Amino acid sequence: MTRIGRPSKGERTRFQTKVPTVLGDQVRQHATATGQTVSDVLAAAVAAYLSTPPEHREVHEQAA
Repeated sequence: MTRIGRPSKGERTRFQTKVPTVLGDQVRQHATATGQTVSDVLAAAVAAYLSTPPEHREVHEQAA
């Protein structure tokens, strides 16, 4: 039987989070423009963030 769909990317962990609507729109637009999935864009962003030394990270906090 032939499997249909994307090839496996290996073992993964699922995360669920909420982001501001504007950020979500930007992520979706970037994913579409680059031919990636939203998951891949977010995984790359997290990997880049975690590989940056803490003292060089920019944290954008939403005003309360």
